[in-house]
Amino acid sequence: MQLESLLKDYLTAQTDENPLVFNLLTEADTAKFYSDMYSEGFEPERPALYQQNKKEFSVKDNAHGTMSTLIQKIKTLIPEDGSVIELGGSVYQKRSGNAVHELKNYFPLDISYSSMARYANQFNRQAIVADATILPFKDKSVDCFVTHTFLEHPHRPDLVLEEVHRSLRPGGIVVHNDAWFCRWWHRFGIVGLKPWSDMNFKEKMVYNGYKITEFKLIRIPPIIIKRFLKDLFAKPKYPIKLSYKKLKPNYDLHLMCDEDAATSIDPVDVIRFYESRGYQLIEPLTFKERLFLGNRWVGFRKKDETNQSE
Repeated sequence: MQLESLLKDYLTAQTDENPLVFNLLTEADTAKFYSDMYSEGFEPERPALYQQNKKEFSVKDNAHGTMSTLIQKIKTLIPEDGSVIELGGSVYQKRSGNAVHELKNYFPLDISYSSMARYANQFNRQAIVADATILPFKDKSVDCFVTHTFLEHPHRPDLVLEEVHRSLRPGGIVVHNDAWFCRWWHRFGIVGLKPWSDMNFKEKMVYNGYKITEFKLIRIPPIIIKRFLKDLFAKPKYPIKLSYKKLKPNYDLHLMCDEDAATSIDPVDVIRFYESRGYQLIEPLTFKERLFLGNRWVGFRKKDETNQSE
C-alpha cells in the first residue's frame, strides 16, 4: 500500500524538499515550536535535574514497553497490509514501540516538518506533515490510528477525534496511549526539574501549589464523582463531543515534559466519545474499572458498515 492511496489530494502536497515527506500543512501556530524541538542538533538549556528526572520517569512509566506491547496487539487486530497512522509520530521510533519495524504500512503524521523529514531520511519511509485537526485522509480509508502522549497537545482534541472517526474505515481500530490529566503546573517546568535552591519566589509558590493540588484526597474524588454522575445520569444516546479542560501551554520551553500541553483530558470522556458513535472497547471495562480508570491506554473498534450508524 502506498500512502498516496489514503490521501484526499496528494498531488497538492509539497514534496520538493524531500520526496518521501508529504507536506500538507497550510498554517499552524505551533508548527515552528515543534519543528525546532525535533530539529537535529537542537539543544535548549535544561534545568539541573532534567536528565535525572527523564531517566527515573522512563523506568517508572515504561512507556516504551507499553507501546511495544500495543504494537504487537495491533498486529493481531488489523490485516497484515493494513494502514496504521500514528498521530504525533516522530523520528524517535523507540517511543512508538518501533512501529516502523513491526508494521508494513505504518505512517507517522506530525505538525513538525523536521521530525518527519528526519524520520523519512533515517528509515527511507513515507511521512506526513499535517494538522491533526484537519486530517488529509479520504473518508473511511484508514485501518488504524494510534496516538502516544499526543492528544494533550492540540488545542482542539475534540476535532482530532472527529477527524479520526471520519477517516477510520468500518471495522478499523483506534488506540490512545496519551498523557491523561495533564496538570496546570507542567507549564512552569520546575516540578522534578529544578532543586528548591534554584527556584525564585514565584517558582516556590508554584511548587507549593503543586504539592497541595496533587494531594490525592483533593484531586481524585472529584474525578470519580464526575465519572459516576456522567455514567449514571448522562449516558449518551447520540454522538457527543469530547469533554476536556483547556490549559495554558508554555512554548518558551522545549523540555518534552508536557510544558506544552494545551489540554487536560479524562480517558473516560474519550471512551464516552467513541461509545456514543457505536465503537466497542478492545478490552471491555467493568463499571468499577471504568470508575477508577487510571493513566493507561484505551482502544476501540469501529462498527462494521452494515451496523454502523454514522
